[in-house]
Amino acid sequence: LSNLDAKLRVDTRVQLKRLLVHYKLTSVYVTHDQQEAVALADRIAIMRAGKIEQVGSYATLYERPINAFVAQFLGNPPMNLILGRINGTAWQGKGITIEPVRPALVDGQRVWLGIRPEDIVLADEGISARVDYVEPLFSERRQLAHLLIGTQPCVASFPLHDTLSADSTIAVQFPLERVYLFDHKTGKRVG
Repeated sequence: LSNLDAKLRVDTRVQLKRLLVHYKLTSVYVTHDQQEAVALADRIAIMRAGKIEQVGSYATLYERPINAFVAQFLGNPPMNLILGRINGTAWQGKGITIEPVRPALVDGQRVWLGIRPEDIVLADEGISARVDYVEPLFSERRQLAHLLIGTQPCVASFPLHDTLSADSTIAVQFPLERVYLFDHKTGKRVG
């Protein structure tokens, strides 16, 4: 459907889904478009280099990715991944400390911290971030804030009513229950 204009693509997708449901057809549909996959599929398989990484509903894949590849593949914009190390009960990256991290992580272990843009919270105090630029998404009543935390780029999604301006400094928080941790070497979810 990629060669169709936006309106025709949506109309065709709806008709295709109606046919699949009406005729109770099992089908395999290959796409790089997440919206198409969500609209048409009951189950989604994420593939890399010809191998299946994870299978499940979109909600399952989005909320419980088994590795960093799946985590970054889903979402628009994708999950932020920030490299750091486990230091006792904390995860530490450049300019960021998250504590306490989940047990069973090895002191000194290199770990990617993942957080989705919509899970980052504006705060009175927390992680210091410089706003690089702001991208309004009027139809979604959201804005994407492209941030620099130290030298680490990060994207956050905030409501339009939050006042943000380029070259300003803000404080953000990463709620612990929304943080993902992935082993640096294997990419597998840990903790």
